[in-house]
Amino acid sequence: MKTKSIAQAGMLCAVYGVMIFANTLTGLWVESLFPYLFAFPILICAIKQTPQVSLCALVAMFILTLMLGSLTTWLIAGSMLAAGWVFGWGIHQRIGLVWTAAFCFGVMTLLNYLEVSVLAAVFGYDMSMEKELFQWISPFLSWNGLLLILSGLMGFLESFALACMSIVVGLKVDKTLTVSNLGLRVGIHPWFSWLFTLLLPIWFLTLTGVISCPSGVKDLLVILIVVCFCALIAKGTTVLVRRGIKKHGPSIYTTLIILGAFIPGVNLIYAAVGWWSLLRHSFDSTRNHKA
Repeated sequence: MKTKSIAQAGMLCAVYGVMIFANTLTGLWVESLFPYLFAFPILICAIKQTPQVSLCALVAMFILTLMLGSLTTWLIAGSMLAAGWVFGWGIHQRIGLVWTAAFCFGVMTLLNYLEVSVLAAVFGYDMSMEKELFQWISPFLSWNGLLLILSGLMGFLESFALACMSIVVGLKVDKTLTVSNLGLRVGIHPWFSWLFTLLLPIWFLTLTGVISCPSGVKDLLVILIVVCFCALIAKGTTVLVRRGIKKHGPSIYTTLIILGAFIPGVNLIYAAVGWWSLLRHSFDSTRNHKA
């Protein structure tokens, strides 16, 4: 049985090697258009095999990346390998997928920020055109703060896509796995609404000059406000979807509600619904605790 596991891991390493070689032959098209393919072999291996076998396969794939890839491939394929192994290992150990996705979100955000800052400087890429395009945002946010927020957005999309892929692959590969084993349920803490309520007026006071603070502090305020705003949108979407299902059942209304959360302007309504829902939940919890 152990020999069979090693043989399967070796086949997946060979598949990954073919992907890296094809990426080099096609002028890095695979990493430009289909970077998630790099996570596919190690994801299957980590779900099916023991952590020791999958970790050995991960090291072998990293070595293939160093041998057959360039500097950008090392970063892109390497990050996909690491994220794929973490998701597969989490499913194998029955760790909640939300926690796994949160960890990968942090790693992906950091790597994306390094890619657009450090690597851009190493390769001599001039971002003067991008800075000129976003110069209107300079009174509110510094350039590094904007890069960090954009890197976080990209990290969220990458971790979300890998989480979806992990659900599909996990249910196919592991027949004992069910949706309840994935630990997909997560709640939004009421502190997000209180933090948003506190930070928003402080940020406006820094813009008007009433409160003076370094640019780094302003960037931190904006980043925290964006995080809280996204949490409020998520909570508002959940509340509206539940109301829609209760009133109309699973229908086109549910799909329209979910799509509305991604429309600028409309999602302000979702954030307001989420903000009020969390505040009300916080007050109800306080009253019940006193009672």
